[in-house]
Order: sequence, then C-alpha cells, then structure tokens
Amino acid sequence: MFAVLTCFPQQNISARAAHDIITSLRARMTVIELTEDDYVWVLEQLTALNLTGSVVYDALHARAALKAGTTALYTFNVKDFTRLGDVVARLVVSPQ
Repeated sequence: MFAVLTCFPQQNISARAAHDIITSLRARMTVIELTEDDYVWVLEQLTALNLTGSVVYDALHARAALKAGTTALYTFNVKDFTRLGDVVARLVVSPQ
C-alpha cells in the first residue's frame, strides 16, 4: 500500500502522508499472516508457471487474498496478477 501511494507522480503523496493514510486505515484492515506452507505454495506456483523475479511479491499478495477468501483483488497492474493462474485471475479487478 505504501509503495502504491508514493510511487505514482500524479498522486504526489509524501512518505509521511502515506504513513498517516495507512495508520488511519489500520482499524479497518485485517492482517493475513502467511505461513511457511503459503510461501512453499507460492514458490510451487511460480515454478509451474515458469515465472521469476519480483513477481514473487505479486504472488504473495495473491496468496494472502486467496487465504482471506476475498472476492476481488484490486490492482492497477492487471497483467501482473492475471499471469498467476486462473484462480487468481478470476479475482483481479482494475480500479480504473
């Protein structure tokens, strides 16, 4: 969330403002803890899909979404998530 809030030039959100936004939302968020088995699952999925590099972070977010039982995974990077397989692709929604 911090990276998304602070990386887009058109938003011009400072680190302090991003911190404050995230802090104010914490009461409405649920932290999804990933276990060793979750990490192994992610590595197995990436290996099966022959995906490498920083996609691992998207895959960890997707695993947390699946574990939480979410019905939607909102992202500006639709292609990054839809390549993670059909189960994840069905959750992907672009907020644009």
